[in-house]
Amino acid sequence: MPHLPDDLVEEVFLRFPPDEPATLLRASLATDLFTSPAFRQSYREFHGAPPMMGFFFERPSCLRGEEEDPPLCFISTAKFSACVPLFLSCRTSSFGALDCRHGRVLLMDHSGPEKLVVWDPMTGSTRELMGPNKNFDISQAAVLCAMNGCDHRACHGDPFKIVCFTMDREEDRRAVLVNDALYVLLVDVEGILKYSLSSYALSCIDASDDEFAFSPDVILMAMEDGTLGFASVDSILTLHMWSRQIDSEGGVASWTRGRVVDLKNHLPLEMPKRGLTLLGSVEGSDIIFVNTELDVCEIDLKTLDWKVRLKGDFFSALIPYMSFYYPPERKAKSCHKKDVGHGIG
Repeated sequence: MPHLPDDLVEEVFLRFPPDEPATLLRASLATDLFTSPAFRQSYREFHGAPPMMGFFFERPSCLRGEEEDPPLCFISTAKFSACVPLFLSCRTSSFGALDCRHGRVLLMDHSGPEKLVVWDPMTGSTRELMGPNKNFDISQAAVLCAMNGCDHRACHGDPFKIVCFTMDREEDRRAVLVNDALYVLLVDVEGILKYSLSSYALSCIDASDDEFAFSPDVILMAMEDGTLGFASVDSILTLHMWSRQIDSEGGVASWTRGRVVDLKNHLPLEMPKRGLTLLGSVEGSDIIFVNTELDVCEIDLKTLDWKVRLKGDFFSALIPYMSFYYPPERKAKSCHKKDVGHGIG
């Protein structure tokens, strides 16, 4: 077989699917192309947003710690094994996922006092942090890359920051990041809390006069067009979506009704007795996660294709883990050290 020119080999490797780590691993055994920073940058630019490698799920507080729950409640959606430190992988670990963004996972020790851990599943590295103080009960929290100018496609090891929220009631819906602000749904007051990451200012979006009604099953979404989105599902399994649009002339923001999808025609189920529950979404996409009475389904609202991601019910949240996978870099780091642990997924 004739030797292929390097530029042709690179064009072939650029087209390897990023959500199939096993393919990338086999390719890395035959060439050191993946160690090139220039190729990795080209690979990220070619594929755009990082793929979903797996997700963390959360049960209501009354059901946490059930015997069948795996360590960290992580489910792989690709042939990917997260590099887990020993103190997180043991069965007695009480850490659960609060948030996952920019290649990092924010964990909290549910046994208290509140201790936070920022974990990189690709490298196995961790950073332990104490919660704000004993009088501050964390209801929600977000982890974000703190590197200026980063495209957040491969920011492993870069500085990060944590934003914590406290509320009167426990909230399982994670905050969503839209542009330079975090948004948190406030069901009790029918509003949305906005925290600006640039000005550090808090404000509240009043939604009580809008045409939709808040419910515990509502989720906020970071839409693909860079706007804040909102989704709910009614008793007859119809999904309703809205987006937050700003008038270009007056600068007035308002909710605009978007798609309406009849999920009965696209999910493999009859009318469930308890209806459907929206568990979350993938930021910057049209992918949502729906809990039926039998399983958790991932739905692509563009194509209306669906996949069963998790069997069972009684889940309160689902947090996707998004990251590009680089086999040589991962092998070279601490995944094989004795003090790091082993993979799950």
